[in-house]
Amino acid sequence: MEYEINSTKQFEKDMLRFSEEERTKIINKINKLITYKIENKRIDSYIHKIQTINLKYNLKDSLYVFKINIDVRAIISIESDPLFNKNIITLYRITKHDEFNASAQTVINSLYNKILKYNGNDNASN
Repeated sequence: MEYEINSTKQFEKDMLRFSEEERTKIINKINKLITYKIENKRIDSYIHKIQTINLKYNLKDSLYVFKINIDVRAIISIESDPLFNKNIITLYRITKHDEFNASAQTVINSLYNKILKYNGNDNASN
């Protein structure tokens, strides 16, 4: 199976906030995760679902938290595209732990705004 790795402009911008040494460590950790995924090794000890995101139409989200180290978290998605026989890993944000919740909410809103359910009900604006 083929792998496609994407990063958002915001992820690239976030990376610039870290020192060169920190960026190298972050990239090495991301590469390790990708290598594990390609080799079909278990990665569930490295990532976990971002939170419960209630989507309309019984859709499932694909967002994960990837703990880079004690202070840094990445927001990523891992999706399978059976039509093209590939997995797509997208790097959305990389933040300090104390900024994570705000960053996560921004990503969730931008990706799922039209299909979010609020309090178990469909979004009233749709």
